[in-house]
This record gives sequence, structure tokens and C-alpha cells, in this order.
Amino acid sequence: MKSKFNLNDWLAQKISLIIDSIKSHPYKLLIAIFLFFILKWLWGAEAGIFLGIFILFFLMKWDSRVFVFFGLIFLVTCPFLLMFEKEFVAEDMAVYAYYCLFLGVSLQLVEYWRENRQIRKENSRQG
Repeated sequence: MKSKFNLNDWLAQKISLIIDSIKSHPYKLLIAIFLFFILKWLWGAEAGIFLGIFILFFLMKWDSRVFVFFGLIFLVTCPFLLMFEKEFVAEDMAVYAYYCLFLGVSLQLVEYWRENRQIRKENSRQG
């Protein structure tokens, strides 16, 4: 018999993994926070938030599909916002969708590069 998917258990598990990785690498969190403030000072709050989270995902090696998921959520909200004549908010959501999708694909490329590098190291040890 198949067990039902429980969103609360899944979410609790993911949050637990995030907390554990932060506890085991607190310096990476501090680096991301420091870079967030520098980026916020240089380019504004939006750039600081998006790039700060990107750096945190990069350093912690978290799943990049989270960015893609939120990018798609932002994109799906755009037509509804336009239906209710919220053009400015819809425009912002479209920009956020672009940011998230771009950063998600960038992290996917980094993950691909890391995996290939690891495979090449293992092959060179065996051969």
C-alpha cells in the first residue's frame, strides 16, 4: 500500500536539513550575509536579496530547483495580477521570475560542473 505524501513531514525534513547544514557550516552563512550587505549597499535591496540567497545556495550546495520553483510561481501570478489591473506588481513579478529562473539555471550549471569534476576525479583514481 502506498503511503500518502505528507507536506508537513516533507517540509519539516527539508527545514531540518537546512538547519543542520547551517550548523555544520556557520561561516558560509556569515559570508553570505556579509556579501548580502555589500551587494545591498552597491546595487540595492533586490539585488542584495537575490544574489545573497544565490551565494548562500552556492556555498551550501543546496538544491537549485528551489529558485526555478519560485521563478515559476512568480511567472504564474503575472496573468492574474494583470487581470486585476495590477500592472506594476505584475511587472515586478515578471522581473523576479526572470531573476529566479536565471539564478536557478546558473546554479544548475554549477551543479553539473561539480558532478562532472567529481566523476573525472573518481575515474582518474581508478584508471
